[in-house]
Amino acid sequence: RDGELPYFSEAQAKLLAAGTSIMISPPRTIATCLDKLLFSEKANQLGLNAIPAFDSLDRLDAPRVTVKERHGSGSRNICLDVNPEEAAKEALNLSEPIFQPHVEGREISADLYVDQTGVCRGAVLRWRDLVVNGESKVTTTLRHPTWEESIGKLAVGIGLRGHGLAQAIVDHEERLQFIE
Repeated sequence: RDGELPYFSEAQAKLLAAGTSIMISPPRTIATCLDKLLFSEKANQLGLNAIPAFDSLDRLDAPRVTVKERHGSGSRNICLDVNPEEAAKEALNLSEPIFQPHVEGREISADLYVDQTGVCRGAVLRWRDLVVNGESKVTTTLRHPTWEESIGKLAVGIGLRGHGLAQAIVDHEERLQFIE
């Protein structure tokens, strides 16, 4: 689970010294992945399409907004496709809200693996056909080499090692818009 990743990342050297090797990313990578604001900034710095995220609604100029917790997984307390006034009201119920322009499209997940030398060895794409409380219940696998390459670039660019999971929206122009 996400909550265990910082512990194991910090303990990696001690575990290795004790003869136990684990697949885990460096602490800075874990921190980036667990923080939706940092993730968005890093992905966009890499030239990849992440949905922009802001810690202040004043910095976002969009007619429709998504507001959610900056940290955490799943869709608990997420508010989708609202006007800025509604987003401001919903943000009062969150501990550390972020604001994003609402992007219409179809959700996709990718399981991927990056080896210890920093090479992405593959990505398995899945349409998220039925999502309940942020968790996929029904998925359909697919191949799309361009998207697989983009997801691999993202994983390598943020320093991922081992198994990872990326999520994105495929917009109406068939572009990936990374979420996390």
